[in-house]
Amino acid sequence: RNRAAVRSGQVTLLPVGVEALPELGLFDRILAINTVVFWPDPPRRVAELAERLAPGGCLALAQQPRLATNAEEAARHHGEQLAALLVKAGLERVRTVFAAPGSEPAVCVVGET
Repeated sequence: RNRAAVRSGQVTLLPVGVEALPELGLFDRILAINTVVFWPDPPRRVAELAERLAPGGCLALAQQPRLATNAEEAARHHGEQLAALLVKAGLERVRTVFAAPGSEPAVCVVGET
């Protein structure tokens, strides 16, 4: 879906760990999917990512709780936690979107600079 944008240089994808982001200046968008629960010190990492956003940039954190007894409840809980991290990091217009791909609910929280 994004292949043409990547090939043309409009989009740069960096599959790196949050603790080892290269110094490439500011980012327009940062997306982390199913990884925040594995980060050492998530509040610190989210704050660092927020600092790396260009004006008008956005940070999106998504989580799909698998293996949860009540996946919908787990997704809502993750959404609350992720939203709190973005607010604490100083991001604005924080919003939460819930989706149910197949039978497994997911949550994505987005904040903007």
